Parts: sequence; C-alpha cells; structure tokens
Amino acid sequence: MKAPAGFSFKKPYPYKHQLEALAFASNKIGVGILDEMGLGKTRTAIDIARYRIQFDNVERVLVVCPLSIIYNWKKEIEKFSEYNAAPIVGTKDKKYKTIATKNCKFFIINYESLKSMIVPLAKKQFDMIIFDESARFIKNPLTTRTKASMLLADHARYKIILTGTPIANYPIDIWAQFRVLDGGRTFGKNFYRFRNTYFYTAKIGPIKKFLIRKDRIKYLTEKIESICIRRKKEECVDLPEQIFSVIELEMDSLVRRTYLDILKKTEIDVKNDKVTITNILTRLLRLQQVTSGFIKGDDGKIYELEEQPKLDALINEVELIIDAKESVIIWCRFLKSIEMIENRLNKLKIKTISMSGLDKDKYSKWSTFQKSKTRNVFVGQVESGGLGIELFKNHDDTPKNQHTIFYENTWSLDTRLQAQDRVHRVGQKSITIYKDIVIRETIDELILKAIHTKKSVADFIIDNGVDILWKT
Repeated sequence: MKAPAGFSFKKPYPYKHQLEALAFASNKIGVGILDEMGLGKTRTAIDIARYRIQFDNVERVLVVCPLSIIYNWKKEIEKFSEYNAAPIVGTKDKKYKTIATKNCKFFIINYESLKSMIVPLAKKQFDMIIFDESARFIKNPLTTRTKASMLLADHARYKIILTGTPIANYPIDIWAQFRVLDGGRTFGKNFYRFRNTYFYTAKIGPIKKFLIRKDRIKYLTEKIESICIRRKKEECVDLPEQIFSVIELEMDSLVRRTYLDILKKTEIDVKNDKVTITNILTRLLRLQQVTSGFIKGDDGKIYELEEQPKLDALINEVELIIDAKESVIIWCRFLKSIEMIENRLNKLKIKTISMSGLDKDKYSKWSTFQKSKTRNVFVGQVESGGLGIELFKNHDDTPKNQHTIFYENTWSLDTRLQAQDRVHRVGQKSITIYKDIVIRETIDELILKAIHTKKSVADFIIDNGVDILWKT
C-alpha cells in the first residue's frame, strides 16, 4: 500500500491499515473510521486532513472531541503534521479570540462548548470537521449538542467521524452520526422516518425499546460500510506491543487557586531555608492530592473538591474501554482516590475490583480480576500492587487490548516500572496501552518529566534545583 501520488508523511511512517484508511477516504466527502481502540485513528484522521489541506484547498480544520483529550489532539497534530493546532479553551473571550486566529490550520474544541460557541464557530466557517468519539457524544437528535454538530457539519465540505465502538452496537444512534457525517444522504434527514423504516417498538418490562428489524440488518450494514471502514486489532499484525500516551487537562479556576496557595507557601519556606528535600516531598503530596480532586484540611479531615477534572477524564476513558469490551487497570497513590473512583464507577454500574495496602490477601484480588469476564476494571494502590502480581486478562477468544491508566504516580521510578510490567508479561499477546492523566503546569507534569529522564522525583529536583517546582 502506497501513499497517494505527491503526498508524503511525517515520520514515523504510518502502518498499513492507516494507509488503507487514507486511500478509502481520499474520494469521499464524509468518512467514518471505526477501527478498534489502539489502532491509531487520530493519526489516520490527521493524515486525511493533511491530504485535504494540500490537495483540496482546505484552510481550516475543526476537531470536536471530549474535553479530556483536547491537548492530546494538539500533541498528535503537531507530531504528525507540519501545522499548528489551537485548543479553544478558557474564558469565553479567550475562546472567541482563538476561533478568530489567522494562519492556523487546526482548531480543537470539546463537545460541551459547542452550545455556547456555536455562533462564532458558524461565522468562522470550517472546511473540514473531525468528530472524535462520535458514538458517545452524538446520539439523541433532540439534544443541543447534536443539533450544534449538525449545524457546523452542514457548513463544512469534508467530515470524519471516529469511534472505536462499532456503531452497529447502538443502531438507533446511527441516524444522528450519519446526519452529521453526510447531511442525510445515507439515512435521510428525518429521524422518525429512519426509525420507522429500520426499527420496531418492543416493550421489555416497563421499558419501551426500539429494536432493529431483522430483514433490514443487511441493508443497514451495507449502507454503513459504503462510507465507513473498520479494522480489528488481529487484522493489523504490524502494530507495536506497547503504546504510551498522556491525557493533558487544564486546571479549573477553583482548583488552581487552592494549588497555587500551597505552592506559594512552599516557595516562601524554601527561600527562607525552612524546609529540607524530605519536607518538600511531603508538601508535594498535598499538591498531588489537589490535582487528584481532594485536599486534607487543617482539621485532619479529607474534603473532595467541587471541580475534579482528572476524575472526570478517567471516568470517560473507562466508559470507552468498557464499551469496547476491554479491560483496564487504574493505578492510584492515595486511598481516597481509590474510594472516589469506585464511587463514581458504582453509580454507572461498572463493576470493579480494588486492592490497596490494607488488603492482606492480594492474590485473591488480582487472580479474580485476571479470570473474571464480568469485572474488567481493577483499581489498585500502586505501591502495594506493583510487585509479584499479574493483571493481564486470560482471554479465551481473540486477544484484546490491555489498558493501564496512571491516575497518580509515586516519587519512585522503580514503582512505576513495576506497575507497568503487571500487564506487559511474557506470553501476553495483546497490545498494551498506557495512559497518564495529568493536569498541565502542575506536579503531575514534573513527575512525568522525572520518569522520562529515568530518575526518581527527589533526584530530579536535586539535579534541576528546587526552583523547578514553580517553573513547571
């Protein structure tokens, strides 16, 4: 498989299945990339956009995605293309100014901001729009979010939808996604006509559901496949064994105020020679707790913060993984974080297995998770669970992606590496995907910098000077 004539890629060169997707999309004004998680849909979409910019006079590309991955998109765009990317974030005035930016090809906005920004977005017409995680965010045709997506898409020449979850798993949601994708050419512009054509009403207990007519499944599938491409992991034999990425988040104003107050006090004490490196690390624990969504008050009690961007991003990632019928290990440093995560997942009726330093029989915890087909979320305290356990799933069928998310890291590089190895083991055939969730310009980023330089946080601070804390 070769690149289109006259088109070149930024290194590294894409995989075969990504080239196939580019070739598939090159003659379509709207295309769906439905590859399984971990197959590089973001890179594929970026290359399709680059192709349109270079050969079809596309001037402005808008990426619509979950809030938690705005900065991941920015990184990927600047890694795999020669263009800048402008995240539409911050205050309303800042968003307006970003939208009006000249000499920028890519703009990135989250779904939640579409409603308030629809007027300036519509005025600054975008030639191409990429809707990421479309199956999760474009469903009900009556919601403001879906209506805003349709309005923007109707003014764009080219559209892409990206989702790792097969659209056919949620057939009633197909109409809204395809209305955005092709303006109604595939399934019409009237949702109720679509529903009456392809579905019938069934009452399951007290709930009324719309079920697809069996005689329409083949016809529906053919229409989807005419403008969508989907590959499974086992079809892409040239993929790497391990994939690493970072989910970067902005700090909400209330969280930032709390964080900066602690940081300022630490800076003053350091300059007055009142603390040692050990004391500094203790102070840093409080900063890390703030980015994780809670704080220990002067009364010794723990209080959850009103804004919890890291927790919100984590829950979004877990839902996507569970929708794809895959598993995830979440590593935390603090018991409070484990409690918060479990509470949120329990409300969503997502079953978990947790393990901390308080557990005496860790073997039963991790072996139960490894064998279970119904509990696919493991939440562990990284310092107590990083050694002597195996957490990769024993799949009887085709191997699936194994996900590991670091909600928090410790100061120790060795602890981090041990935790990574709990999934990536000898004989493990699945692709392992690692993600760190970090708040930008905080202790979270400093810890990752230390990890990337293969040092402990204490050594990293000593080598770079304590001033690096307030320069992060």
